[in-house]
Amino acid sequence: MQSASFLDSSLEAIDAVPDDARTLGMAGTDVEVAAKNHLPKSKVKGYRRTAVATGLGAALALLLCLFLVRAGVQRRAGPKADLPTKKDSRIPSDATGEAGVSMREDRATDKSPSATQKTEAERRLEELQRLLPSASRLASAVDSSDAQRLLAAVKEYVDPEDQFDDTLLDRRKPSDRLDRALETLRRLHQTAATHAEGLAKNGAESRTFSMVDSKEEALALLSTIEDREAEDALLFVDYLRLLDRSISNMCRQFGEARGELSSVPRFVDEMSGESLISLANKVEWLKDLANKKARTVDTAFQMETSMLFAIKAHIYGLREARLLHLESQLGIARALMAAAEGDNGANRDKETQVADPKQSSRLPSLSEKLASAEAVLVKLRNILQSPDPHITLSDILSASRNADDLEAQADDLLVKCWTLALDHRHPEECLDPRISNMLKDVALKANWRAVQEMASLRVALRNLQTTKTGLQGSPEASDTPPAHLNTILSASLLKSGEETYAKAEKYYSEIKSLLEALHGLRETKHLVSQVQKATATVIPMVTLTSKLYMLMLDNCLLKLLNMDIQSNIEIAERASSSRSTLSRSERGVLEDLEASFDAAKESARKATTIKGAIEAAARMREKAEAMESLLNKRRGPPHHH
Repeated sequence: MQSASFLDSSLEAIDAVPDDARTLGMAGTDVEVAAKNHLPKSKVKGYRRTAVATGLGAALALLLCLFLVRAGVQRRAGPKADLPTKKDSRIPSDATGEAGVSMREDRATDKSPSATQKTEAERRLEELQRLLPSASRLASAVDSSDAQRLLAAVKEYVDPEDQFDDTLLDRRKPSDRLDRALETLRRLHQTAATHAEGLAKNGAESRTFSMVDSKEEALALLSTIEDREAEDALLFVDYLRLLDRSISNMCRQFGEARGELSSVPRFVDEMSGESLISLANKVEWLKDLANKKARTVDTAFQMETSMLFAIKAHIYGLREARLLHLESQLGIARALMAAAEGDNGANRDKETQVADPKQSSRLPSLSEKLASAEAVLVKLRNILQSPDPHITLSDILSASRNADDLEAQADDLLVKCWTLALDHRHPEECLDPRISNMLKDVALKANWRAVQEMASLRVALRNLQTTKTGLQGSPEASDTPPAHLNTILSASLLKSGEETYAKAEKYYSEIKSLLEALHGLRETKHLVSQVQKATATVIPMVTLTSKLYMLMLDNCLLKLLNMDIQSNIEIAERASSSRSTLSRSERGVLEDLEASFDAAKESARKATTIKGAIEAAARMREKAEAMESLLNKRRGPPHHH
């Protein structure tokens, strides 16, 4: 009964199905075959029920499939579900084909640029992106704000995230952006070429050194200097000549490089990447050479300046001592003239004036000669106190010759002044306090000069101690290079400096005692004698100050030599690290140079004299430059690196 009820329900469902659905459900039944085979009614009725049930199941299955297919198409198509995605039995086949062709044409029309255009843009983009490392290297070599700005613009133009963004294509075509990138690269290349031209032009300019270019008579005059400290300073002249030759050689290299710049390939398009590398090599090489030349020029300049000041300290020190003596004599002569004038004043006995008219006539002559002598000494003082920081050897020697002439004039005038002053009778007692004060003023000036000399001596000694610490490679002086010279050299200079300072202290104590003794003296001749002793005591202090300054400058020269040795060691190490680029025979040459360099380095470390240290350092520089030259020959011209 349950099955019959189910059948009845199924029949009712069949009746409810539309005719077209029934047709679809019976599509597979052969009606004619069924008509020919006559069956009993009961069987026919049974078969009919079976067929009905079968048809009902097929119809339900078909409906379910249609529903699932439609739902799946809607999920895949989304907003475009109204477009058929596969051939439907309800749509003619020719209509389906036309719709497919139409959709493909629409998609091809909507895309911009075309596939061919986009492929060309992508190729150019890849080429330009490959140039970015070379462009970055070139901009870094130039190291200017303009170069960095141009590099940033290039990177923005070839940014792969922006090139094929559909939102950007409407505003600027990729080819336009890539063309702008090429133009910017051309500007970067031109900026670098201009920078290279400037480096080559400036580098080709030579620098002259008066200690090297001086005339023979000037050098002959220097050879007559017998002061040991000055002689040590002059030993550096030979090393200065070596530095001068190195600078001249670098100037020649800059000149050659400037001529080669015209052959550096220009940047044209994305296939010109080699021109970026070539110019970057050139700029980097020029910068390295410029830095090397700047270091060498700076070392040579400081070395020459130290030598010039050492020579000036020696020559001017002698002139200064002589000038102090003349100024003291002038002061005493003025006091004696004042005493003579007072002796011939209106309060004196007129008979004395009449009795000795020659003495009265000598006073105007004495006054004139004293004025002339003072004028000469002022000129001499101006020469010795010239603050010119760019002094040359010719300037020093010219000033020395002028000082000789002025000293001779002043000495002749003062001798005459003293003759005139001493010819006048002076009272045994210097009763006039004005005359006594004039003589004491001369002594006080000598004492004040002694105070100044002690201050200068302390500064020089402190500098000597500090420089010695730097030469010994003190851990506190982290910015100083390691010590490559024998510490005996700086220790010896410091010992001499301390001995010099101790001698000056003794003279300073003696001057103080002489000044204290002045207060108990009243006779003119005793006062004059005491003042002369005070002046004579300060003169050696001036000489000692010059000596200590020369010791200080000698130590500065050793420091410069140590720094140059460090630079040569770095040059040699760079050359040695590139031995793999050399041929077998060239490596043999390099090894010989390395052995000679190491031997010279050891000699410099063990040298116990300044002369020995200079000679060893000179050999080190020559070998280091030979090693560097060997590497440069192997590498070839910079633009072919």
